[in-house]
Amino acid sequence: MLRLNENKMKVKQQKGISLIEILVVVAILLLVLVAVFRSFRSDVNKTQDAQRKTDLRNLRLAFEDYHNDKGAYPPEEFLLDCDGNSLRPYLRSVPCDPQTGEPYLYMPVPGNGDNSRGYRLLSILSNKADPIIEELGCQNGCGVPESNPRYGNSINFVYGVAEGVPLVLDGYVPNITSVPTNEPTSVPTIDPNYCDSHLCFCCANSAYATGQDCNIWVQGNNCDIGPFTTIEACHSSSPCSSQ
Repeated sequence: MLRLNENKMKVKQQKGISLIEILVVVAILLLVLVAVFRSFRSDVNKTQDAQRKTDLRNLRLAFEDYHNDKGAYPPEEFLLDCDGNSLRPYLRSVPCDPQTGEPYLYMPVPGNGDNSRGYRLLSILSNKADPIIEELGCQNGCGVPESNPRYGNSINFVYGVAEGVPLVLDGYVPNITSVPTNEPTSVPTIDPNYCDSHLCFCCANSAYATGQDCNIWVQGNNCDIGPFTTIEACHSSSPCSSQ
């Protein structure tokens, strides 16, 4: 009888699941869940980035139609009207970022007292390895003026469209086969009237705060004041001065 009871106990022990086996199963399930979540998150990011690019293309078309009718591009506040009708009949509703719900960064460039000269329209991208970023020259961000309230997120704006002005703020778009450097790049000013006939780019860096020519900037060094349409605006709004 005693031997029979011992055999039953052994059978019960053999049928049971050990703690280690449970932990192994839980670990495998967690790994599967992490893999599924990463795949899902990646798909979501791709979808959102695709939506951002589509939104900016649609806005560009709407802006051109607006310009054809009114001779200028829309006011800056139009892009703050998320899902609103500010751009009708050119666009049914104003699109905003699909993830954050924030407006896209729209910076019209004044000309002749209105927004007729051009504009820059920027967006963030979730995939910072997207080849289009390097193609546009926005590896360090396309650039946002310091005076803009969203300047602190400048490096996040790595995609955009522009009309009438360069997409990258300092006017330099590197060739995708070249390696960008941080060496200072200056514009020759042999002509004493050079600054009166060219756009003015200035540096916010304190090292360039005095005695600098109005057309000088440092690539990739937060030189994001300007461009200015007149030399007077350049000198009054920046530390740059004519030499």
